[in-house]
Amino acid sequence: MDFTQWKDLASILTGTFSINWPYGVEGIFLKVGKGETMLNPAFVSHVREVSNWTAGQHLVDCFPFLQGAVNIGA
Repeated sequence: MDFTQWKDLASILTGTFSINWPYGVEGIFLKVGKGETMLNPAFVSHVREVSNWTAGQHLVDCFPFLQGAVNIGA
């Protein structure tokens, strides 16, 4: 990779990156007490599974060497 393109790669990736959490924002945290919350263990488990992470097709279109190295989302 030509590292002068790093800003382009980072911009495209951050614009299309997803962890594909299917339960919405409300499913990320659990209430554990009055005014207290914690990360939902299911969310933590989901994020730790790299197969749940996707990027957009535009990333591979611009950086073809990433084909097969990143999961492309729908």
